[in-house]
Amino acid sequence: MASQDDGAASSLRLLPEEEEQQTTSTVTVTLTSSDGEVFELEAAAARQSALLRHMMELGVAAGGIPLPVVPGHVLALVVEYVRRHSCDKPEEGGGGGGISLWAALHDFDKKFVGRLDQATLIDLLSAADYMTIEGLFDLTCQALADMISGKTIEEIRQTFDVENDYTPEEEAELLREISWALG
Repeated sequence: MASQDDGAASSLRLLPEEEEQQTTSTVTVTLTSSDGEVFELEAAAARQSALLRHMMELGVAAGGIPLPVVPGHVLALVVEYVRRHSCDKPEEGGGGGGISLWAALHDFDKKFVGRLDQATLIDLLSAADYMTIEGLFDLTCQALADMISGKTIEEIRQTFDVENDYTPEEEAELLREISWALG
């Protein structure tokens, strides 16, 4: 037996089929960056973020969602990424259409991270982590891993402007301990 409260709650939440129909057309979410920039994002794209998805499911997204640790220039990149990936699921049934979609997305992803400077890439990684956007997090982690690949410890320090705070003795000890990982 359903109570009136159950009816009120169900009026705030859509059935999955209704939700899918609405998200494909008009439902948007307003996002506000840490520096006050406002972005409108389609709900279907926003659902790639576990943070945004949970806020929408709880019904707290109606007044907009503040993202206090994501600056506007980074949020613009997040919005670009999730919009591009909002339909990135290949067709079921093996019709072959998924392959060209994945190839196009792979090409987009390479160009997307390839145009970013190191500081922006790190900021984007932080935003993807904060907003729990798995695909963007994986992409930015891989881009940073590619920046490190094949470099010496000193080159990595220079790349990321990391000061060596080990004494020569401490560094030698550490290198002995991890020599198996360095090849």
